[in-house]
Amino acid sequence: MARSVLIDYPSFFGTPKFWIEAHESDGIVILDAERYSMDRCEYNGNKIPVAMPPDRVFSLIRICNFDSWWQERMWKSIYDQYHASPFFDTFKDEIKRVLCGRYYCNLSDFFLDMFTCLYNILDLNTPVLMETSIPFMHEHFTDRIINIAKYVCSSVVNLPGYLRNDIQKVKFKWQKMKLNFFYDYRNDMLEMLFAKGNDVRKWYE
Repeated sequence: MARSVLIDYPSFFGTPKFWIEAHESDGIVILDAERYSMDRCEYNGNKIPVAMPPDRVFSLIRICNFDSWWQERMWKSIYDQYHASPFFDTFKDEIKRVLCGRYYCNLSDFFLDMFTCLYNILDLNTPVLMETSIPFMHEHFTDRIINIAKYVCSSVVNLPGYLRNDIQKVKFKWQKMKLNFFYDYRNDMLEMLFAKGNDVRKWYE
């Protein structure tokens, strides 16, 4: 039974309403706190079996069923909005590979793959990011990452204001963690992201 569901740890996290809105999941799966079973969860009050890889452990912050329905829906959303963009053909294969290339069971794996993809597209350095524990990898950033992925496929001439703010906020977050979002390639990335003649480099000084 293919379902798009979230597994939540009730002892540590509240109800993840974000996932209902952002991913339109069929429901919230709560781990059985008494049994801590790897294959038995509660789906809207009913006990159901949930497929889990045997090597996964409960130390993971989030275990999410990114089934093919979810992946195809996300990719269709990106395609429908941006397939006419002059930049779409350039980056579509790389972004589709992350969204639809494999079955994600760990949300952090998805984040890391998407960040790495965008870093490679934008020609940014990644070693520091790859070596960190990435404590900010949680559901709060999912929408931002998807939006940035969509934007990379879109025209740089029409940069939405809210996305401009997102990029600033994400950079500020990384700087606080001593990760320089723009590092050596900051100016090159800005020239690519933003329309020629729109000098926004002062935002990041």
